[in-house]
Amino acid sequence: MSAFKDQLQVDLDAAFFNTDEFAKTVVYTPKATGLGVSIAALVEYGVQENNSHGKKGDDYTWNVICQRDVRSAFDRGRTRDLATVEVKASDVPEPHYLDTIEIDGAVWTVTEVYDA
Repeated sequence: MSAFKDQLQVDLDAAFFNTDEFAKTVVYTPKATGLGVSIAALVEYGVQENNSHGKKGDDYTWNVICQRDVRSAFDRGRTRDLATVEVKASDVPEPHYLDTIEIDGAVWTVTEVYDA
């Protein structure tokens, strides 16, 4: 690994994913196992305009789009609460559709996954 990549990993851990700085502690629960784990994550509420839409990223983080109070596919056009959550790939190696994330006591459902 290059010195730049090593420094990037240090910065992610020491600053961005530090809960005393930018991150929050959330509980990520894969639907497949049902076993939640507390991790640090970056949370931004609302729709994010610039997603990578499947573009291969840096292998350090994932962006997951979450909805609260997910309704059926027939309920189109209704307003839903949205959040974009960035997690470290080392904490969540393979996020999936319908996994859940508990943020500040509210449960959010993963509806989209992007390699950040």
